[in-house]
Amino acid sequence: MPLPATQWRSQTLKNRKKAKMKKYEVTEVFRSIQGEGPQAGLPAVFVRFSGCNLGCSFCDEALRSGNAYTAREIREQIRQAIFFMADFKHSMAKPVVVLTGGEPLMQVDRELIDALDMYTLAIETNGDGTLFKTDREAGLACTILQRIQTVVVSPKTSMVSEEVLRTATHLKMLIPYQDVFDRKHVIDMFNSLGTERHSRFDTNECRVFLQPITPLEWIKDPRPFRMHAQQAVIEAVKLNNEGILARVIPQTHVFMGLK
Repeated sequence: MPLPATQWRSQTLKNRKKAKMKKYEVTEVFRSIQGEGPQAGLPAVFVRFSGCNLGCSFCDEALRSGNAYTAREIREQIRQAIFFMADFKHSMAKPVVVLTGGEPLMQVDRELIDALDMYTLAIETNGDGTLFKTDREAGLACTILQRIQTVVVSPKTSMVSEEVLRTATHLKMLIPYQDVFDRKHVIDMFNSLGTERHSRFDTNECRVFLQPITPLEWIKDPRPFRMHAQQAVIEAVKLNNEGILARVIPQTHVFMGLK
């Protein structure tokens, strides 16, 4: 039996709206412990977006394919993940949701942030200048970043977007094994960090994190990691001497055997 005209029109509009909904390529949504940066140690739900504008040799996340989800579907997956986290189920605190990748800024937009507004949001981005083709694109991205409580820039090249830095809250510097650490570049970025968000900062807060890259094989034989961590500590001391409070945090989730 055919639908009544009013019901048919209503259903048609719903179908059209659903067809027009933007979809995001997401590799996985999972619960874990934040093992890096300013929120290290906190239980969180991670939304890992697929795709990246860079091709770092030590990262294989950009090669992983994802599934297409709407903002509502992502929100529902987050809700389900939180439901199984006793820490959050019985807590009045807003759960932490980390947008990561790949490179999340290639996909995160106002629609997604609106859908996740009930959570404490964090994002991890490489902040690379190649992310944006125009100043308008950079401006739109920064408008979105202003709505995210914790914006961690983890640069992989020297071409870091000034717009992203000015909107960021923290720097996370990866320290490759036996590689040269560009301290001057870190100081330059720090001087631009969060200039559009200074009113939100505690002046004594640590905003620079040095992270020794921690391959899984080092868990079995920690001797190379010890040397690597010592290198990071030396760099942190030198930054402190420059008036920049820096903290060394290894990838703690790797030691815990977590994602």
